Amino acid sequence: MSHYDERLSVIAAPGRLDTTSQVDLGGFELLMGVLARRASFVVLDIPHQWSPWVHDVLVAANEVVITATPDLTSLRTTKNLFDQLGPKRGVDAPIRIVMNYVGAARKTELSPNDFEKAVSVKPSILIANNFSLFGSAMNNGELIAQAGRRTEPARQFDQLAGVLSGRAPVAAKPTRFTLVRGKSA
Repeated sequence: MSHYDERLSVIAAPGRLDTTSQVDLGGFELLMGVLARRASFVVLDIPHQWSPWVHDVLVAANEVVITATPDLTSLRTTKNLFDQLGPKRGVDAPIRIVMNYVGAARKTELSPNDFEKAVSVKPSILIANNFSLFGSAMNNGELIAQAGRRTEPARQFDQLAGVLSGRAPVAAKPTRFTLVRGKSA
């Protein structure tokens, strides 16, 4: 587990393509039980595949956030996920959409309204493309907040965390201090 700060730890998936995504469901359920007892929130980055364990996790999750790019392939995948999960999750378990890389291909990209028309849900957050920030974070193995704390995407991730958790983002601790001279006696 990698620790970002006192409020965030990450168990990262393997970064290699040749690793299989076979999951021992008993071990996975045990891990989720331990995490649920120790953490206020557990966020899973599910692989882009449709297997029984992925299906079960998405149906049982309190919140599902689909990250989509503004293209036709992503719209089709998003629509399929809504069609598969929506009836099983019910109205009390919303599915949210976060659109990523908005503005990367302005001439060919689909609009947020296209996604809203297809699935009847307005995207929660539109994350503008920022090649240098995203590239830097990926190359250095960092979170967006580490690569650029005061950037718009970092603020948007904080906003999404607030929406999902029902909590306001914690203000960053000041990094500078002011020296105040007292009067000498």
